[in-house]
Order: sequence, then C-alpha cells, then structure tokens
Amino acid sequence: EGATYGALATAFAQALTTPLDVVRNRVMANSNIKNKEDDNMSSKESNQTSESNMKQSSSSYFGMLIKLAEEEGLKGLFAGVTPRVGKAF
Repeated sequence: EGATYGALATAFAQALTTPLDVVRNRVMANSNIKNKEDDNMSSKESNQTSESNMKQSSSSYFGMLIKLAEEEGLKGLFAGVTPRVGKAF
C-alpha cells in the first residue's frame, strides 16, 4: 500500500514539474549555442558578450517559461510528461 502511494506521489510530482524541466533543458541548450557563438568571436568581444549573458541569466529561466507558454501552450510545457510519469511506476 505504501509503495502504491509513493509511486502515485512521484508520478504527480513528475507531472507537475515537467514544465520546469522542459524550460531548464531549453535554457541549457540556448546557452550551449551562445557558447559556441562566443568561441567564434575574438576574446574581447567574447568577454563583453559573457558579461551581458550573466546579467540576463537571472531572468532567462522565467522569460523562457513565459515564452514557451505563449508560443507552444500546454503541449510545449508538458512535452515529455508521459516518459517522466512512466518512470514512477
């Protein structure tokens, strides 16, 4: 009985946090793209770009969440929910 409730709680938590995981993955993917672009710049330009990216990083997660919700709706926010919930069982 306890295992069943634990699995249900885990499945619920996984479903509830899926949008946060999707946003985290998108933020990481965007930062990897920016880092590759920075590698192609001179070191002086790269330092200026890195400083501006650091200033934007605090709002990028929330900004990406809003952008994703506006552009892709619930389908985009909950992309991959089925495999995440499936891991609970």
